[in-house]
Amino acid sequence: VELTDWRVIGGVQYDFPAGAILHPGQTVVILPFDPGQPVNAARTDAFRHHYGLHPAFPLIGGFAGQLDHNGDGLQLQRADDPPAGEPGFLPYLLEDHVLYDNAAPWPTEPDGGGTSLTRNLPAEWGYLATSWSAASPTPDVVAVYTDVVINEVSFELPGSIVLTAPADTDLSPGETQQWTGVYT
Repeated sequence: VELTDWRVIGGVQYDFPAGAILHPGQTVVILPFDPGQPVNAARTDAFRHHYGLHPAFPLIGGFAGQLDHNGDGLQLQRADDPPAGEPGFLPYLLEDHVLYDNAAPWPTEPDGGGTSLTRNLPAEWGYLATSWSAASPTPDVVAVYTDVVINEVSFELPGSIVLTAPADTDLSPGETQQWTGVYT
């Protein structure tokens, strides 16, 4: 999935760089700092070491804002084609929507307890508390998804957001796939 003109908005904001690709079944972690900058090499190495991530595991960033321990919202959006006659307007479509809280019925352990919010099943609505559970952070675990989804939110320092691409896509670099979902 080509992520050019995709973004995460809400409690944090992140615009994916032009040419960013999420390969079938691949996971990427969005960090609050840019792991590609030499000044962040020690932070990047510490993050990889803490989670046991291979040096080739994709990390991107940095997002603006901060994940709120008390509850917040995140939206994963992708750009749509501009309407006829408005080539400069870039409309966005909702791919996934996560609302979370630190009080029941939401899992309360991720609120500074060392666990992360982990998506139970990708087909479940991201804004429902029953769609999430507390689990040890596992940014490199790839589940089988049918859409690009936010599948983990971690509040440990640094906080991170984990996205996973569908496992059943077979796209070459530069190809795109249209995802359809009904969100109310």
